[in-house]
Parts: sequence; C-alpha cells; structure tokens
Amino acid sequence: LLLPRRRPGGSRISWAAATYPAVHDFLTNPVYAGAFVFGRTRTEKRVDPTGRLVVTVRQLPRDQWAVLIPDHHPGYLSWEAYETNQIKLRANWRPPREGRALLGGLLRCGVCGRVMQTGYSGVRGNCPRYLCGRAKQLYGGEHVCQSTGGHRLEQTVLRELFTVLEPAALTATARALADAEAQHRTRLVAFELAVERARYEADRARRQYDAVEPENRLVARTMERAWEDKLAALRCAAPRRDRPAHAAGPPAGGADRTGTGVGVARRCRRAQGLRRAEHDVPRPQAAPARGHRRSRRHP
Repeated sequence: LLLPRRRPGGSRISWAAATYPAVHDFLTNPVYAGAFVFGRTRTEKRVDPTGRLVVTVRQLPRDQWAVLIPDHHPGYLSWEAYETNQIKLRANWRPPREGRALLGGLLRCGVCGRVMQTGYSGVRGNCPRYLCGRAKQLYGGEHVCQSTGGHRLEQTVLRELFTVLEPAALTATARALADAEAQHRTRLVAFELAVERARYEADRARRQYDAVEPENRLVARTMERAWEDKLAALRCAAPRRDRPAHAAGPPAGGADRTGTGVGVARRCRRAQGLRRAEHDVPRPQAAPARGHRRSRRHP
C-alpha cells in the first residue's frame, strides 16, 4: 500500500511505500482519532562546549500538552480505539536485553551509517554479534548491510581504548600521589601546631605554678593540677605527631603523677614551704584526737 507523506515544512503530499516510521506516526497521532492537539513536543536549545548551538526536540507526556480537544473533527477511528492502540504499543516495548555485549548502541554501520543492533548466537545464546538490520526492519530492505562477531571486535576496541587512556591513567596516579602527599603535609603541620600549643600551655602553667607563694597552699595545689593537665596534654599530642591520623590517640597506660616533673617540683615546694613556715609562722596546734571533728579552716 502507498501511504501519503509530506516532508517536514513542505505542503506537497507524495505517495510512498509503507514504512515502519510512517505506520507508527499514523497510529500515535491523535489527529486520526478526531482530536485536536497542540504542544506535543518541546524544542530545547543549548550551547555545547565548542560554542555550537544544539537544538533538541523532545516528546512531552500527554499531561503536559498545551491543547487537547477530543472529538474535534470526524476521525478514522474512535478515541477509545486510539487509546486501546496506545496500550498495545506500550505493551510491545521490550527492555534492553542483558548480555555480555559491551558496545551495544555505540557502533555505526560503515556502509549505511545507521546504529548497529546487538544480537546473540551460539549454543547457549550468549555469544554477542553486531548487525545492521535497520534498513530491512524499518524500510523493508531485502537484506542486512553486514553482521560481525562481537568478541574479536570488542577486544580490538578495548585495546585501542586502553592505549589512549594509558597516559591519562599515569597522570591520574601521579596526581593522586601528589594529593596524598599534600594532605600528609597539611596533617603534619596541624600536629606540629598542636604540639607547639601544648608545650606553650605547659610552660605557661609551670611559670604560674612557680609564681605562687608556698604559704598559699590552696592556690598552689590548683596550679599544680593545671600544670599536670597541660603536661598530660603535651604527652598525648607528641605521639600523634609521629603516628598516622587513624592511629592517633592517647598513649597506653596512665600518666605517673609522682614520677613527672610536677611530682618532683611538688615535693620540693612542699619541703621549701614547710621550712619557710617554720620560721615565719607559729607552729599549728596538735591534731585533735581520733573521733573528734577536724576544723576545715586553714592555718
């Protein structure tokens, strides 16, 4: 059968042999069901990285059409029959077949320039093949353009692909190593600053402790505890500088409060304070007997 066709933008109608696109257009066009529609497509324009204007025409779903008026004019079939045809067409859609083919939809025929289809052959049906059968399927051609096995073709394409990507892989590896080294240096600088800060805080606490009068024992004990805390923080920060970030943490075991510099200084200050107290202040009274409540006042 010859079907009427009109080129896009033209007004002259020509009669041509039935093709798959022509029949599909007839079945999916609401005009043949007596409906008036407008806005079934949308034109999108964008500029690609090279500065070229790219125009794309997209089909819109029915709920996004600008105008839809059923029973606008006499149709070749009813609106109910048109809806039934659409349901049948959607039911005929087949999802892409899963298989071992790596180049599905990426190859074009060297004879006609159409996209090659993917097929499978072999005893188990798992050997990929690439064939150009669009001319026979869409336009009733007598035979396919060409067909070729997929294994050897895929190996050739992959070999060329890896050859092209090898310099990029080396560059990416070098960049990753450089980024890792930069992160390590940044982390090391942060640890160095933390150790320097902890050392400064420990020295400052020691100076505050040395400036306290031995007679003021309550303040001295407070300064002593603050000094010990700063030294403990310094001991925790120093190993973290020498260890990776994931292994950083407090050192094993607790801090020896009697073997540190604070413990030695505490014993010296207590002895010095006792000697000064013997000369400057009178001796305190004897401790009360056991069972009596001690006074909380300081001498």
